[in-house]
Amino acid sequence: MLRKLLKYDFKANLFYFLLMYGVLMGIAVLARVSIAMADSRYLGFVNEYTLTLMTVAGSAVLYLLACGAVMILTLLLVAMRFYKNLMGPEGYLSFTLPVSEGAHLASKMLSGVIFLLLSSFMIFVSASVATAGLEIWDGFTLSF
Repeated sequence: MLRKLLKYDFKANLFYFLLMYGVLMGIAVLARVSIAMADSRYLGFVNEYTLTLMTVAGSAVLYLLACGAVMILTLLLVAMRFYKNLMGPEGYLSFTLPVSEGAHLASKMLSGVIFLLLSSFMIFVSASVATAGLEIWDGFTLSF
């Protein structure tokens, strides 16, 4: 029965998390495009380095804010789902199921931990997208 509880927990949260991850990846691609355009001379300003610096810095700040928002929203969504499903109006229906209280708690905790790990993984993937081709990750690799 734990498998069915997990299935419904994932179905209840999947839309919000997919939307968050899509926005995060979109911002990572935007940051990567702005970094790639930093070297191109696409505008005829006298001091074009100021505009380039502002664009790159703005997209980097936006990306860092998106990463923080994903982590905070992940924690908030997991906590809200826990509260609504166990102690809110859905709690009455949840506790009428032929499942122990421990199974309800285990389902909520497992789904919360899985979503937290998935959010961390998506932040790592988006950081890889945002810094692709910049040789930033060369210091972290092992040479054999």
